[in-house]
Order: sequence, then C-alpha cells, then structure tokens
Amino acid sequence: MGGCMNGDVCLPDKSQIAREILAYLTKHPDAQETLDGIVQVWLRDRGNKHTPTMVHEVVKDLVLEGTILESKIPDSHSVYRLNLAKQNRMKELVKKMRG
Repeated sequence: MGGCMNGDVCLPDKSQIAREILAYLTKHPDAQETLDGIVQVWLRDRGNKHTPTMVHEVVKDLVLEGTILESKIPDSHSVYRLNLAKQNRMKELVKKMRG
C-alpha cells in the first residue's frame, strides 16, 4: 500500500504508479520503453521511489487490460507502448483518477 508510517520510506501503491504511467502516456502517446526505461524515464520526475517489481506488476496489469501493448525485441526484452485504440478511454481514466 502507499503511504508512510513511522518515518518509513514512502512507496507508491499500484494505482498511483498506474496513474503516473497513464499521465505520461497521455502527454507522450508515441513513447515506447522497456521496463527499466519506464522506471528511469516515464516515472523519473514523479518524486516517488518505484520498485521495479511493483512497476512490472502495474505494467503487466495495463497490458492485460489492453491499455498498453507489449512487443518483444531481439534481445528478449519487452517494449511497452500505448494502445492507440484505447487512447481516448485512457484520457478519461486519467481524468477520473485525478478527480
């Protein structure tokens, strides 16, 4: 869960990470990145500590629901990008999440 207790390091919850990824893709609909790139580029300026494991779980969920697409590249890494067919729905979700 997100939040801090007893001075512990604040870690975002999965819904917050999803919101941040979707917000990034709303501004950069042509972006594509590996999992490491998502952590280092898409979430870089968010001021939160994102564990790669948690980001991977969120990305996996977004792929399963069809919001983002996964493509394998020759070095066996996956690259993730916005499913442009879901772009309008995604914008609505981001508005609701902020609301």
